[in-house]
Order: sequence, then C-alpha cells, then structure tokens
Amino acid sequence: MSKFHSSEIICVEHEEMRLYAEVIQLSETRPVGWLRPLLLLERLTDSETHFDCFGSTHSTMQTDQQGLHCMIDLRQGADLLLPVELMRHALDTELIPLWSALHALKPPSEGDRPLPNPLHSFTQRLWNAYPTIFETLDKRDK
Repeated sequence: MSKFHSSEIICVEHEEMRLYAEVIQLSETRPVGWLRPLLLLERLTDSETHFDCFGSTHSTMQTDQQGLHCMIDLRQGADLLLPVELMRHALDTELIPLWSALHALKPPSEGDRPLPNPLHSFTQRLWNAYPTIFETLDKRDK
C-alpha cells in the first residue's frame, strides 16, 4: 500500500529546487506516480540574477529564513511520471504561502515571450542525480 493518495500535494526536492505537484494516480504495477505539476521553486543566492524569474508566469518572493526564491507556475504544463521514492508529502506550513503567491500570478498571455522549459531541466537533473532509481524502473518494465 502506497503512502501517497490521489489529489494529495507532494514535493520532489533536488539541490536548490523543489517541485510541488498533485498526485493524479499511482501505478499498481510499478513504484511511480502520475503527477500534475503545480509550481517549481528555486532558491537563489545573493549573487544570482535569474532574468527568467521576471516573466509574466513567474514571480520572485521572499520566504522565511530561506532567502529569495524564484517561483515558476507549471499549472498549464504537461503531466509527468516520477518514482515514488523521490516524493515526500508537502507540508501545510510550506504550501499555504506558496499557494497564495501562485494564485496571485497572472496567467500567461499570447504575447508573452517563450521561456525555457524549467520542468524539463528539473527532470533531467533528477535523472542524472538518481540514475539507479530510474534504471530500476526501466528493468521492471522488461
């Protein structure tokens, strides 16, 4: 029995980034979850300037004791499958301020400049950081 359930909000952390997503469904045959990404949060250092954080679908925000973050709205993007092993439950105390900021963002409009796909970049980093987890999943399919 899985520790995650449909409609639950989870977090996948890697380095300075956190992906928050809604669990759509968990596989009954493999330890993967079908996720609907909501937002990607990246902690910025004082020396970093991320021009992509200032687009209409992005926002920067100050968070308690953790510094400056770039928050990227992923609600209009594609769903993805990720190993359950990389997921953790998102805490209410971390979600409430993020949820408020996310819903305050202006939705993308037709004239907005296209941005690099941050979700693709994040999943590539996960794949490179945890190859054994993904290889194990691939071997189970064969």
